[in-house]
Amino acid sequence: MVAIALRTRVDSWLPKLKMAWPDMPPEQIEVLKRELAMALNELADVKPDLSAYEDSDIESGFASLESIEGDDTVNRS
Repeated sequence: MVAIALRTRVDSWLPKLKMAWPDMPPEQIEVLKRELAMALNELADVKPDLSAYEDSDIESGFASLESIEGDDTVNRS
């Protein structure tokens, strides 16, 4: 859900920039398009790891704290 929301937000940046800077050089527009496309491609690659969840956690919308605490792969930074 977060990746989808971010994609929607990022998709709106170029039109907003064009409105704020109507005489933006075409070269700048192309740079922005490329950078935004790369960012959106990275967002598309975001895949959640649901291996630490149990069916009851997903149904209730809460993660099982015990199953996460036992997972050494969780980034705690």
